Amino acid sequence: MNRFINYYKKIFSQEYMDRTISGGIKSQLTLLLVTIATVLAIFFIIVMFFSIQLYGHEEWGERLWVVYNNFVDPGNQMNETAWSSRLLLGIVSFSGSILLGGVLISTISNIIERRVDVVNTGRMTYR
Repeated sequence: MNRFINYYKKIFSQEYMDRTISGGIKSQLTLLLVTIATVLAIFFIIVMFFSIQLYGHEEWGERLWVVYNNFVDPGNQMNETAWSSRLLLGIVSFSGSILLGGVLISTISNIIERRVDVVNTGRMTYR
């Protein structure tokens, strides 16, 4: 467990983030996927710890699916009736919109922009 915590400390340190952002495609996408997985895990732990029933589901698998579904598609909030669940799902949906709609698109456009810059400056090499 300690090794796992040290890995997360390393991955989210300022030095590692700077190196990753200025690094290659693989490191950028890895950081983004780890961030998304971490945020989803935190929301799932909150749902399980506080025994929040989303859409009336009590099984842990169904709760996980509801959290993921709202993270990916924010339009699914209308079916929830309890206000505490609505607030949580609003935060989950907003986080998903930022990470998937904002950061993912920015990362992909940054990757493409760098590739075009390499081609334009004549530094492209082929194997």
